[in-house]
Amino acid sequence: MKPKNSRSTLLINPNFQLRFILATLILLFFTLASIYVTIQYFFCELIDIGIDQNLYHDSEYFKVIANQQMYLSNFLLIIGLVLFIGTIVWGLYFSHRIAGPIYKLNKLFADSNKIEGVKLRPLTFRKDDFFHEVTNNINEYLDQNHLLEKQ
Repeated sequence: MKPKNSRSTLLINPNFQLRFILATLILLFFTLASIYVTIQYFFCELIDIGIDQNLYHDSEYFKVIANQQMYLSNFLLIIGLVLFIGTIVWGLYFSHRIAGPIYKLNKLFADSNKIEGVKLRPLTFRKDDFFHEVTNNINEYLDQNHLLEKQ
């Protein structure tokens, strides 16, 4: 049995939610890209130090740097994939908690416009939704204008 205020549709407002997730993924991409570029810069600095010291290109120094550079790049790739999946899940969850109340508010006003004289039920949002203060203001407005169904 579903809880009273639950929704099973993950994409309540696909336009908003997908744009929200995309914006978050773009931010993640630029963050990871800047970390990658910074790491590469520091490895280039280490390589330049080896060259300035006249070390042979096949010396242990350059092998260690190449090995560490490969491990760090692979680690960053794995972390990037985990963060990519986590960002999608996080973005879906939070956008759902934002889009849900807006959807419910829209539905309340759309329903009130369909039939004149019908009393409306008080507006409620799920416990974890955002904008709970809106429900109080709207319910107070509806009550003051005698549009709220008495329970």
